[in-house]
Amino acid sequence: MRSRGRGPWPLAILTALVLWLIALPLWAGALQVSGRVLGPDGKGLAGAIISDGAGLTKSDASGTFALASQGGRVMAVTAPVGYSTSGRWWWPAEQAQQVEAYLVPAAHAGLEPQVALISDPHLMNAQFPTVNYPPPPGGWDLPMRVWERVAGQVKAAKPALTVVAGDLCMDADQGDAAHAEGQMKLSAQALALLPPPARALPGNHDVRYQDGQAGASVDYGLWHQHLGPSRHLYLLKGMAWIMLDNTGRGQAPTGKPRSLGRTPPEGVAWLKALLEALPKDLPLVLVTHYPLASPVAGVNPLHGGALVKAGGEAGAALRDTDQAAPEILALLKGRPVLAFISGHEHAFHQSLLPARTGLWQFTGLPALCGKWWLGDRDWGPLAFPAGYVLMALKSTPAGPRLESRFVEVRF
Repeated sequence: MRSRGRGPWPLAILTALVLWLIALPLWAGALQVSGRVLGPDGKGLAGAIISDGAGLTKSDASGTFALASQGGRVMAVTAPVGYSTSGRWWWPAEQAQQVEAYLVPAAHAGLEPQVALISDPHLMNAQFPTVNYPPPPGGWDLPMRVWERVAGQVKAAKPALTVVAGDLCMDADQGDAAHAEGQMKLSAQALALLPPPARALPGNHDVRYQDGQAGASVDYGLWHQHLGPSRHLYLLKGMAWIMLDNTGRGQAPTGKPRSLGRTPPEGVAWLKALLEALPKDLPLVLVTHYPLASPVAGVNPLHGGALVKAGGEAGAALRDTDQAAPEILALLKGRPVLAFISGHEHAFHQSLLPARTGLWQFTGLPALCGKWWLGDRDWGPLAFPAGYVLMALKSTPAGPRLESRFVEVRF
């Protein structure tokens, strides 16, 4: 006699189990993003890079692409050199089934291109003011009035690319969800005022830091919804501009998680995959919010011969530089890097390091807001004015070089 429950499963149960196993990846958030990249003639164009911030692929000879992704990510299209996207260039992964991306000839393709670089505007207005910062002397709407004026100046300069290196929001990392979304919407409106193509990456004031039972995490939901991908690529004549998000949670000397700058493991893996897809001799420009290294803050973790010493948890180097910098610099070893560009420090500075592969340039961008719209950013006896930077690619006997011009902004 056979015990009950020990015999073969009924066919209906087996069928349901098989269907459940097939559907499990979809239930878990896995999905396929796909579509076509179309050139100016309306035909498919090969060589565009499609990325969701984790994986990447290229469009084939017919312009078709497909990439395994998952919910919560953002799919972005990078046009090949000589082209630029027309209209939409990013989609939430959930909406990226059979999309079409349209490319047009890039402006200024035959010139030594100029790039406009803005950082730390810390935007707000009367409807969505700050939570803990003091109001600007010029009123809550001062930041947007200055931004509109600067956007006009940048447009007049006719850059081939404009990049905002984080902290578009004044303090979307604080307050309630309505406050954060209001500042994020304002930032999206501000980005749209810049001449296309304009690209941005998040800063620590643009994301929501959370500590829960599952551990410390960073919520990029509002950024992805309103401003698109948090890490992406733009190919310009003679350069690959890599926008790398490094606002992940780092670790304080106490061992506790802290928002002090770190490229998360998936960001490092994405950078590795991207470098493998790019020609090894292509000059690179890496843009981050937190610096990888800085003459102001040193490096993090500090090495034995560091000139900058951090006297405890409040030490500058333990708050202001990417803790994943050793991993990132290891990936870049042997690659021609034109510049490492960062924001966060609210002070314009440049350092040159002659490496065997060429001259490595570290540039810290000024803050458009100065000291949070209260005037110059002061560090002890020094004062750093508000402004932005225009960079131009120049051909020199030693190879290509990025030359910078600081533009002061008064408010």
